[in-house]
Amino acid sequence: MRHSHNHSTSIVLLVLVLVAETINPAVAERRNADHSKHHKDANGRMQRSHKSIKSPENAKPHNEVTNKKVAVVQAQTGTVAVLHCKIKHNNVTVLWLKKQGNDSFTLLTVNASTHSWDKRFYASNEKDNKDWTLHIMYPKESDQGLYECQIFTEPKTRVFVKLELIEARAEIFGGSPKIVKAGSPLRLSCVLRRSIDPPMYIFWYHEDRMINYDLMGGAAVRHGRQGSELVIPRAEPEHAGNYSCVPSNARQVSVLVDVKHGHSKKVCQHIFIKLLIFFKVKSRLQSSLEQRRQP
Repeated sequence: MRHSHNHSTSIVLLVLVLVAETINPAVAERRNADHSKHHKDANGRMQRSHKSIKSPENAKPHNEVTNKKVAVVQAQTGTVAVLHCKIKHNNVTVLWLKKQGNDSFTLLTVNASTHSWDKRFYASNEKDNKDWTLHIMYPKESDQGLYECQIFTEPKTRVFVKLELIEARAEIFGGSPKIVKAGSPLRLSCVLRRSIDPPMYIFWYHEDRMINYDLMGGAAVRHGRQGSELVIPRAEPEHAGNYSCVPSNARQVSVLVDVKHGHSKKVCQHIFIKLLIFFKVKSRLQSSLEQRRQP
């Protein structure tokens, strides 16, 4: 029992040391310098520690990423951004950090434990035990920037990933306002621009009411991979108003629909014929009455 307690204490102390070295590189440099001071070879010459020899980045400020390979990952706002960190050995400590300023990084995760107050960040290797992935739920503009994955092997490995975010937007064909005649079909087509991931859903709103599952009169919503279409077979005055296309991962768009009272060409012809017949009959009746009045 005492051995297990001592082992847990050692792990906690190790993580604290690693975190201190990560946030303040001067701690690591002092530790390496002290170690080098007491480390001599067989000939009595001073010998630097293994980490100092094999990790030239230790001699540089923490913010310098010059001449290092930086992977670029593009993700879409409103989805999940995934950053990969490949490892060669199991049972190693892996840290994910986010660059904040010129010379500071914020600790996000230590293995599967999240150390950030923002719980949108979490790390996992469940799908592949040789790949510690950092997941960012619903990424926003402030999440863009440089991330660092530190793998505590000998020598320590550092992987840099730059996150770039893309904001998709919805667009309704035809723009606003959209004018339709009463009795004519109303068709609203919404497509996503700059989208790299399909949305989980696209909701249609008429004013403040979501209508995807509350359609009447033969109206229907048809979904595609990067868009949606609302079709109302016969527009009536109550269909007028503001319509919004609201995707899960893109900026929404609205359009104003105006339903005009009008008559089709056939209806106008039918009314004209009826009026013509009416006036002809009226004219004949008047002529007949006048003939009867004459002596």
